[in-house]
Amino acid sequence: MIRMGLLFGRKKAIDYSEDFYCDYFSGGGMDGGRDFVSLTRDKGKAPILEYSITRFMGDEPKEGKKEVPEEAVRRICEIYGTCGIAELGELKRTDLFALDAPRECVNFSIGGTSRSIDC
Repeated sequence: MIRMGLLFGRKKAIDYSEDFYCDYFSGGGMDGGRDFVSLTRDKGKAPILEYSITRFMGDEPKEGKKEVPEEAVRRICEIYGTCGIAELGELKRTDLFALDAPRECVNFSIGGTSRSIDC
């Protein structure tokens, strides 16, 4: 991901002392599995990582919640700024829709700016 920063030629300092939220979702494929991971940090509190992973429809989800080092938030903010994610502008959406098509998305909310990227 760091190489994307070179592609876009941008580097923006992100204030990671503010509230922070980032999540990743993957699911919707034929097998019915899904992955959801989020990292949240309210100002002045320790970052919390939550996850829910289901390998296939009907599988017992593996869920958890744990405190992670502040370094995790700092590193994601650094990648977010280096890659120019906040400045990408509006991305073209497709009109195509397919049932059981896999979907992936990443959402960011950092220091008052929000960005959602569907893959």
